[in-house]
Amino acid sequence: SLGDLPLDALGRIEIYRGYVPIQFGGGAIGGAINLVSDRADHAQASTRLGLGSFGSREIGSRVEVALGENDSLAFRLGHAGSVGNFGFYDIASTPQVLSYDRWSQRSNNDYQRWLGHARWDRTLQNGKASVQEWLFLKHQGVPGPAGAQSTVADLTTKVSRTIAALEHRIGSSRWSLAAATTIERRRFRDELGEVGLGSDDETTDALDLFLGPRLQVALATGLSATLAGDGRFERVWIFEQIPQPLASGDATRKRLRYGGGIEIDAKLLDRIRVVPALRIDAIDNRFAVRSGDGEVDDQGRDAQTIAFSPRLGAVATVLHGLELRTTVGRYSRTPTLTELFESPVEGLHTL
Repeated sequence: SLGDLPLDALGRIEIYRGYVPIQFGGGAIGGAINLVSDRADHAQASTRLGLGSFGSREIGSRVEVALGENDSLAFRLGHAGSVGNFGFYDIASTPQVLSYDRWSQRSNNDYQRWLGHARWDRTLQNGKASVQEWLFLKHQGVPGPAGAQSTVADLTTKVSRTIAALEHRIGSSRWSLAAATTIERRRFRDELGEVGLGSDDETTDALDLFLGPRLQVALATGLSATLAGDGRFERVWIFEQIPQPLASGDATRKRLRYGGGIEIDAKLLDRIRVVPALRIDAIDNRFAVRSGDGEVDDQGRDAQTIAFSPRLGAVATVLHGLELRTTVGRYSRTPTLTELFESPVEGLHTL
C-alpha cells in the first residue's frame, strides 16, 4: 500500500506504461510501478511533522551515515494515526424512505501506524550490494457499513520484510540477484458480530520467500538480451479462536511458483526500438484442507498451472519530441495467498 510507505525513503519511482520487463513477472497487467528506496550518500538527519483534519497526525525521523567511501547506513522511524470521525449523510440503508435520512459521524474508524526502516549499502569494485529491513505495525478499527457501524471490531497487522540485492558488472554485461523474506500476521476481532455474520476472532500468519537472478548481456551495438528467473514460496496459516458451528475455520495453504524468460532489446535504424519477450511460469497450489477445517463447504483444492506470457513492445521516433508507442501481450495475474485468504473484512474499513 502506497499510503503506508514513507515518501522520503524512496530514491525514485519507475513507471512502465504498457510493456512490462520480464523481471517483474507475468502478472503485471497493463504496466508496473517499481519503488526504489534511497541510499545514503552523506551524513544527514531530518524530522517531519504533519497535522490534519479528523485527528490526523504524522511524525517521522531520518538519519543517514556514510561509513567511509564504500559503506552507508540509513535509518527511518515513523508514526501516523487518525481518529477518522468525519461526518457524512446517512440514508440509514433505506433509500426509498427519506424520513430516516440524517447527518452522522463515522465511528470506530481510527488507526495507529508505526514504521521502521534500516538500509545498508556497499559499493563494490564492479557492482554494489544492499540489505534492507522493514518493520510495520498497524492497528485500526473496522467501522463496517455506513448504515450499521461497528463499535469495537478491529484489525491488527504486523509485517517484517527483509530485502537483499547484489549486482555485478563484467564489461558491458551485468548480472544481479535479489532475495526477500516477508513474515506477516493479521488478527481480525469481531467478537460482537458487528461486521460479519457472527462472532469472529481470526489470526492469519503468512510467510513469503523470494529469490530472483537476472543476467543482461550486450550482443552487439543496439542489441541486448536479458535472462530473468525467480522462485517464490508462500504459506499461510489461519487460526480461528472462536469455535464455529459448521467448520473450524482453521487452515494451512501453500504455493510454490517459479518461472523465467528471455527479453530481446533491439534498436533499428536509430528510430525504432523493438522489445519482444517470452516468460513461462509454473504454479503449484496446495489449497486443500482436511474435512471439517477451513470455511463452510471449503472449495480449496490442489492444482498445478503453467502460464505463458508472450509480449511485444515497440517505440518509433517520428520527429524530435514525437514518438509512437505500442504494446501487446498476454499476462497471467495470480493473487497472492494473503489476497486470497486474508480476513474477510478487507475493504470494509472505509465508507
